[in-house]
Amino acid sequence: EFPLDRDTPYESLTAITERLSREDFRGLLLAQGYEVIRAPQTAADEPLDSATTARLEQFNEVSQYAAIRSLHRAIAATGESPQRLAALSRAYANLSILTDAYFAPMHKAFSARSLLYSQRLATKYPDSPHAVWTRAYVLTLAGLPEAALKCLDEGASVTASAEAPRWLSAVTAYGRGEIEAQQLATENADDSLGPFMCWWSTRYRTDEKLRFQAIAGLLQREPDCIRAMFDVPLNDALGLKASARLTLERISDVVVRRLDEVADLPAEIAALVDANQQQSGDEFAMTVAELKRTGAPGTDTAEPSLDLLGQLLREAAFVAVWQVMDYEQNALAIEVRDRVRELATWTAGHPYAAALPARVARGAEWTTAGTAVLKSMKKEEIEGWTGYVVNHFYNADSRHANAMNIADASHADQIAPDLFDQIRISRTERDRKRLVERLRHVAGRLPSTIEAQLRWGAATLTEELPQLETRFADDASMMQLLAGVYTGRGETEAGERCARRWIELSPSYHGWNYLAEIMKFRGDMPGWVEACEKALEQPVLGLEHASTQSALAEYFLGRDDPRRALKYAEQAAGTGAAWGMLRAAEVHERLGNLDEAAQYQQYTAQRYSGQALHWFLWCLRTGGGDLEEAME
Repeated sequence: EFPLDRDTPYESLTAITERLSREDFRGLLLAQGYEVIRAPQTAADEPLDSATTARLEQFNEVSQYAAIRSLHRAIAATGESPQRLAALSRAYANLSILTDAYFAPMHKAFSARSLLYSQRLATKYPDSPHAVWTRAYVLTLAGLPEAALKCLDEGASVTASAEAPRWLSAVTAYGRGEIEAQQLATENADDSLGPFMCWWSTRYRTDEKLRFQAIAGLLQREPDCIRAMFDVPLNDALGLKASARLTLERISDVVVRRLDEVADLPAEIAALVDANQQQSGDEFAMTVAELKRTGAPGTDTAEPSLDLLGQLLREAAFVAVWQVMDYEQNALAIEVRDRVRELATWTAGHPYAAALPARVARGAEWTTAGTAVLKSMKKEEIEGWTGYVVNHFYNADSRHANAMNIADASHADQIAPDLFDQIRISRTERDRKRLVERLRHVAGRLPSTIEAQLRWGAATLTEELPQLETRFADDASMMQLLAGVYTGRGETEAGERCARRWIELSPSYHGWNYLAEIMKFRGDMPGWVEACEKALEQPVLGLEHASTQSALAEYFLGRDDPRRALKYAEQAAGTGAAWGMLRAAEVHERLGNLDEAAQYQQYTAQRYSGQALHWFLWCLRTGGGDLEEAME
């Protein structure tokens, strides 16, 4: 049995398993006939080599893998030290958050190892300040920032007279939800942790603009951070979804530039990589296959094996390819049957490789292929972004898909990222409140946690709203949530105040559009029109302008002012959206311009087959247009 503390289950589990690794597991291995190999000793104050130190500060999979492999080799050769155990803990923690978007559960294993090594450090060197700082680091990246802050408080007597590592400010600022301090932590030009944690803190914030600004800041410092690039196409805007193609190119680029960082890289693998030339899908697959071959059990005795590196690269490529297909097949709605053959070369050997051709199947073939994909999935491996595959083929076999979704939910841990995801997909208010309460326990000071409370449990913050408005007066995302909470409570003046502050801090279409809705709710239609006009001045990536223009046209039609409506209707129609062109047809009809109205009706019907009957009925009703052509 594992007697876990109710309030700190992961910390107590880590302590138990670390003890087992030194005592019980050791005894089991000896009983099986394994020999004791005395670990070499090293000086407790021996510093890390500069190459490993540099790799720890570079947030890409290859560099972190290379750091881990070098550290394990150094420990095997000359022993453990506080510095080496601390670095190993941090490297595994880094790798865990860089891989949490994979269609695989490996990131949880990396996180567990980071916790285990940090516990070993604390057990072996209880008076080392590195033990305190490192434990705070790995707890934070494991999604337990409150536990990390508690660790720092309890270890204050150990660290008081020691010089703290430069990365500590990024860790503490994140856990405390101190936005300005996080920005200051990004100024360390030699370490990407500050920008990474800045982005990590925005992942579940309301304001998308804030999130993408953080991603841009991170990629400017660390352009090889594939994990950040994976989040860009999650936005609905076409331009951002298109970035998936760039991500796939970047993965290849990272391989050719960084593979030589890996210790003891076999010559046959190095020969496959030309640092001056980007790899094709076939060449990338050959590199991955060779890594896995030379890293097979019994062949590569180093830790971690080259097989793992091959799997890391294959998983990264699969995420990028899946996102490319989402963009081309769904967003652009283009035929990708030929394209999928090219894309599939990047993911050869992946457990879900069959999902790619299955995506372009049709009818009964799609159902059969999708069912086969779902049945091939293992419940114990449903983690990370595997839900995208499950949900894509849900209608092929809903029974298997539901079983996989249940397995996915059962794998969720009581850590911040999993709790945020569970809150998002929760179907009942009761479940959301329970999850938000747990989130407050493990990450209560994060701005994203406060926003979750405002969104799903605002009633518990009634007395705190004024304080939150003051504390986050310079935070556009929080102002956005507060505007919604106040307005929902009927306090439209406070809602307007927060909306205007939101706009002042971060002008956007969505900010002005929200203010317009407040004006409309209050019956201030001139104020609504003014806010709509301001919204139209803001840049957008989709059809947001056309939606507002159509609404303005409808409003002025309702006021029997079709001439003023015309400008907005024509602008909305210019997007080619059916509803925009039909609005323009309506305005022209009201103005008596039946020829112009007929052109919009006809073009809409020809472009959108579902509108053909509408065109025919319009011709019958008005006598305008070409009735015979409409009948055809």
